Amino acid sequence: MASTSKDVRKRKCLTLEQKIAIIEDAEKKTKTQSKICEEYSIARGSLHTILKDKDKIMSAYTQGLFSQSRKKMRRPETEDVDRALFTWFKDARSKNVPLSGPILVEKAKEFAERLGVTSFTGSTGWLDRFKSRHGIVMKRICGESAAVCQETTEGWKDTQLKKILEEFSPDDIFNADETALFFKCLPNRTLALKGEKGTGGKIPKERITLLVATNMSGTEKLPLLTIGKFQNQDA
Repeated sequence: MASTSKDVRKRKCLTLEQKIAIIEDAEKKTKTQSKICEEYSIARGSLHTILKDKDKIMSAYTQGLFSQSRKKMRRPETEDVDRALFTWFKDARSKNVPLSGPILVEKAKEFAERLGVTSFTGSTGWLDRFKSRHGIVMKRICGESAAVCQETTEGWKDTQLKKILEEFSPDDIFNADETALFFKCLPNRTLALKGEKGTGGKIPKERITLLVATNMSGTEKLPLLTIGKFQNQDA
């Protein structure tokens, strides 16, 4: 039996950004409704629904409740907490502050307490939905990197060093190495908006230098040596 419908289109989920564009096109009247439906591959009924929900869509867009790439606009139960946290999130990222899931949860709990929202729990599911609504993803922070060339040392280690070590007991062979402790260092990964560069701002340079040493058998560990800064930087 042949279908009598002239134009049957499969229901298509549009992003918030696309819905805003459709509303603008309809209000400007630069395109007919038929042309808009054809351009976005939607049925006439879908267009009418979008125009009917114009105020809700525009509100979600201007308030930043959802990522522009978001297709579903299910509003959060604790909307005030969500809005306050996202505003704080954007401000923190504008200052290149690295953020993580636990940090968001704790900050959200703080906002919930301030706003008197007693039902907020900050569950894993809530965090996943918050990140999905706003298009937040985890990114590695871009920073300086250094490569260590081992070509000049591998041959010596495999030949000369091996012969030297054979003359001593593992209890008497110690290995010492210097390391830096950046006690103000922030995480090297952060939550960020999709499309945003994973910048983390200036890396704190405050540090102390440690010397750690232990013998090959692991039976003796020497006390840590701590080295601070020179009193006279020009020395």
